[in-house]
Amino acid sequence: MRVEETSKHRVLALLAAALMLGGFLRFFRLGRADLTPDEAYSWAAAAAPTAAEVVRLQAKLNPGKLAVHDLALHAWIGAFGAGAAAMRALSALLGTLEIVLVFWVAREIFLLGDNAKKPVAEIGDAASVDFPAAVSAVIFAVNLAAIKYAREARMYAVLMVMIVAQMGFLLRSRRRDTLANFAAVSIFTALAIATNFTAVFVIITEAVWLLLSTNAEGGIPWKPLGAIAVGMSAFVAITAGAIPTGVATLENGTLNFIPNPGFWDVVSFFNYATLPYAVVLALALWGVLSGWSRQRPSVVFALLWMWGPVILLYVLSLTIAPLLVTRYALSSFIPFLVLAALGIWYCGPLRIQSCALALVVTLALVQFVSYVHRSPSMKWQNGVQRIRAYSPSAVIAVAPARGANLIRYYLSTVRGYEVVDLSDRASCTKSGILVIWNGGLYGPYRKQAEDCSAAFPHLLFRQQDFAVLAR
Repeated sequence: MRVEETSKHRVLALLAAALMLGGFLRFFRLGRADLTPDEAYSWAAAAAPTAAEVVRLQAKLNPGKLAVHDLALHAWIGAFGAGAAAMRALSALLGTLEIVLVFWVAREIFLLGDNAKKPVAEIGDAASVDFPAAVSAVIFAVNLAAIKYAREARMYAVLMVMIVAQMGFLLRSRRRDTLANFAAVSIFTALAIATNFTAVFVIITEAVWLLLSTNAEGGIPWKPLGAIAVGMSAFVAITAGAIPTGVATLENGTLNFIPNPGFWDVVSFFNYATLPYAVVLALALWGVLSGWSRQRPSVVFALLWMWGPVILLYVLSLTIAPLLVTRYALSSFIPFLVLAALGIWYCGPLRIQSCALALVVTLALVQFVSYVHRSPSMKWQNGVQRIRAYSPSAVIAVAPARGANLIRYYLSTVRGYEVVDLSDRASCTKSGILVIWNGGLYGPYRKQAEDCSAAFPHLLFRQQDFAVLAR
């Protein structure tokens, strides 16, 4: 009894440490860097005066998703303001919640197989479920990919919460096939896809796993498959008009900034830093090898979730449009880290397990310190300051259009300025100031900016690939 209490206290201590450390890393100096162009899209929609206007603007500014995040951010701005730190705090809060959800999902993964229909209290060694699940939460709490996207005022933290919640209820429904679990699977399936259409790659992976597995009677588990289908059908029925918009996003070249991937990009997808990645990869491989005979269903599921969305993105990148970027398969980092936690569990004595976990956390913290202490980009704020010093009023053309909302954001409290996209010759002609961000220019937009810049001989500000020019 005393051993069981010690194990329980150890798990609770790990989970508490994960929450405190993960929360600190997600909230640390949130407002230090400029808003990014993508965050400015979220602000432009969420700052609209009404929810209906948020929905309308979101469809125009953020195709490929619905207004789930922007409506939440709209309410958040109403309560806490539109400062960079305030808007990012919503994502940081949700990112901290993800840590608890990862513990729950990891626990459900480790309950697959022979223990699937048993209450945890009846499992011979409950620590074999709870301890690696808590370790998974700790590793996720300090993982830089998870932290980075929980520090942005974008939809990815909302997306992760929806996907992980959906995954948790799906796995739980395999142990307890109750109406409540299936209803939750349907609801979170619809919400996940609505938050970002790329969630469908995770849903497809789940469907493949279910078709390859069997239920207690030895047949295909139609109930969870049906719950997923109901969720997808509800999404299509309610928001069918948004799907053509998402397809148009691919066709009109909005995502052309994503490079064409090679096969090595698939292999190195989870590499966010060489040394931490090498250690986590070694632990994950050990988890696969050690757990293959003892926890094969858990290992198989983790490998499918880890690689399924990545491979689907790679195939689409080769056939339709480049899509293989971290944020579109961010949830796949979770099973990778779960396998690493399983590797730590199979390291042997508690002393060795603790050393392995301490090494992972230490390397991750060193990586985070390097990340957060890089010189933050202040080019947008500095550029706006030079514009205001140069003239109390002006029409400002911005190239590319992705940067226009950033200039609007930093001038949102100042009157006398009109910000326009450099979309045609007329916008160039009527403007007194030209802002060029070379980092966002590609294709015909670059030629357009170069032609227009000839009419703006005076340089007001330059920093790396960012310039403010005047007539």
